[in-house]
Amino acid sequence: HALQAELDARVPGRVEVASLGTAPDRALTVPPPLLEIAEQRGVPGLAEHRPAPLVAPAVQHADLVLVASQRHRPAVLQDAPRAAHRTFTVLEFAAILRAIRKRAQAGAEVSEDIAGIELPDLVARAGRERARVRAGAGALDIRDPYGLPDSAYAEICLLYTSDAADDS
Repeated sequence: HALQAELDARVPGRVEVASLGTAPDRALTVPPPLLEIAEQRGVPGLAEHRPAPLVAPAVQHADLVLVASQRHRPAVLQDAPRAAHRTFTVLEFAAILRAIRKRAQAGAEVSEDIAGIELPDLVARAGRERARVRAGAGALDIRDPYGLPDSAYAEICLLYTSDAADDS
């Protein structure tokens, strides 16, 4: 929801976001602490969100597949191995985009606005950058707050969104 809203604001109508899980429990709802954070940040529709299962056609037809942690990657690629070059963790993809911007700003390559690059081209470029960025990257997995105290949701959201805001 938040990612779709952000992308709609930056590149209207160019990107569709789907949220699919490797082992979803359809009985689960969004935890109340996360609903509160979403409301504070103006993210609509999260209360209605329910987990949906990952299906191979969704992965096969996606230009980009983002997973929360590296442990999700094998499940994503099990039925769609050709998606390996376009499957990243969220933090890995963010680190790659930061590296591309940093090199462009330093004049190491032709400077271009990432928002102006078509998604398949950006993903292909990210795939070429993956090894270089992974070598210098810290944690590539988003910490799952499920089962932790309510305060963990806010801490984790702040941790990851503050990094993203600094890079926009």
